[in-house]
Amino acid sequence: MQYKSFRLFLFCLGSLCILNWGLAEDTFAQVRVLGRVVDAKTGQLIPCRLTVRGEDDQQPYFPSKFDKAGTVIVYDRQLGNTPSLQQHSTLSPHVFTIDVPPGRYRVRAQRGKEWMADETIITVGNKPVDLELRLWKFCDMQQRGWYSGDTHVHLPASDMHNVLPAEDVNVAFPLSYWVRDSQAIPATTGPVLPAEPVIIDPLHLYYPINTEYEIFTVGGKPHTQGAVLILNHQRPFELTAPPVAKVAAEARRQGALLDLDKHSWNWSVMIVPIMKVDLFELGNNHHWETKFGFPKWTLENAPVDWPEIERDEQGFTELGWTEFGLQTYYAFLNCGFRMRVSGGTASGVHPVALGHSRVYVHCGDAFDYPTWIEHLNQGHSFVTQGPLLDVRFNDALPGTTWTSIPSTEQMRVTGTIHSVHPLARVEVIHNGRTIDVSDALTTGKGTAHSNRCSIDATIPCDTSGWFALRCFEHPDGTAPKGKVILAHTNPVFIDAPDSVLRPRRRDVEYFLSRMTSELQRNQGVLDDDALAEFAEAKAIYEKLLERAE
Repeated sequence: MQYKSFRLFLFCLGSLCILNWGLAEDTFAQVRVLGRVVDAKTGQLIPCRLTVRGEDDQQPYFPSKFDKAGTVIVYDRQLGNTPSLQQHSTLSPHVFTIDVPPGRYRVRAQRGKEWMADETIITVGNKPVDLELRLWKFCDMQQRGWYSGDTHVHLPASDMHNVLPAEDVNVAFPLSYWVRDSQAIPATTGPVLPAEPVIIDPLHLYYPINTEYEIFTVGGKPHTQGAVLILNHQRPFELTAPPVAKVAAEARRQGALLDLDKHSWNWSVMIVPIMKVDLFELGNNHHWETKFGFPKWTLENAPVDWPEIERDEQGFTELGWTEFGLQTYYAFLNCGFRMRVSGGTASGVHPVALGHSRVYVHCGDAFDYPTWIEHLNQGHSFVTQGPLLDVRFNDALPGTTWTSIPSTEQMRVTGTIHSVHPLARVEVIHNGRTIDVSDALTTGKGTAHSNRCSIDATIPCDTSGWFALRCFEHPDGTAPKGKVILAHTNPVFIDAPDSVLRPRRRDVEYFLSRMTSELQRNQGVLDDDALAEFAEAKAIYEKLLERAE
């Protein structure tokens, strides 16, 4: 008996030793990769986004800082258990380390839209590895007067000093105040902050006083209304919503801009005329680099007779979702609601990097926050998920308005489009109608194997209306199927005294049907003042229907 017990003791002791040896070996197996990311032209260290995955198992790995002065912020978001995920780190311009077991790893460094990413596969044995990645700036938008921004940010303000330079976003609007119930007061959700931009460096800054009303519950009970962003205000809001007109009035008093983050919320068609919304996010927080994640979201609110909205057995395709937004925007423009374009990500909530969708604003020779926000409001802008536009309409910037028809009765669209991958199509939009301008394009290669496209297109123009340019870029072979990469200018407008742009009947009928449905859905839930806003919006669309064609 004692002999058996002794044998059992030896067996357990041996097992414990083997386990400890295995753990020690596993710890020893971590090999250090010492890395740096540099500007390929100057050799200087630059901030960037870094993604590291095992080549076989696709397991993500996240770097650590090597220099004490450096910073590393890990971003790891996934939509439920779906393939829609974003796993990366943003790095300050310092040396970094990655500790990994021996194996093969795919390492990718990237920085915003103007830099060509660098990607390599490294083989790690049992000795430390040195790694250098080199990024080429293939298009300098700042030399052309353009500076980018993300108008929908849920990252903490404390991350901005790292993330803004790494993603090369010039201006950001972190939402310091955020409410999701009709009785919640934004001022109670965040601190009192100074009403001034926070300067990170001469090319990167953020403005801290911004609010999101995202109403999912009314009086604590589930009943979705929607979202609206208030950017660039001076003091925290003490108002609840709905009703929304009082919120809009206070935003005006504080010099703020109202941003429609998505077009298909329950209240979106109401708040556009009632709040006189300023900005429309053509690139919104359902546009990601990863797989499109919301094919069924607000599917019930979409028009069934708009052929542009592509669907499959899951619901919206990514192109269908994108066209739903574009066609809604065009319909609003034709109704006279001239919202300027914007782009936002809600990075911090969704699996998407800051600035994936961004808005570029033309500031001219000098970049500062007052000029940038003023020109955003004037529409001197374009939205992009990739292509970089420098386009003019009769030699004028996007956002320009003329009060007479050009003497030539033509709109000449000129400029350049730079992109990482070739463009799939380039189109001029005239009063919501698509015009193929492929025969007006000259394509070639730019810096670092990028693509350059010149446009010189002339469109007949003999009546009031608007023009814009949009393009779609081919994704690379690793992108999810159906990935959309869009760029779209703000429109230019012609307001001739002897002609009036008429909205399309199908569009106004859709807006009217949305208001009828929302009045029924909200009956007995919203108070009389809030219901009256839907009724007022319905009356506006009924009036528009009288002159629709």
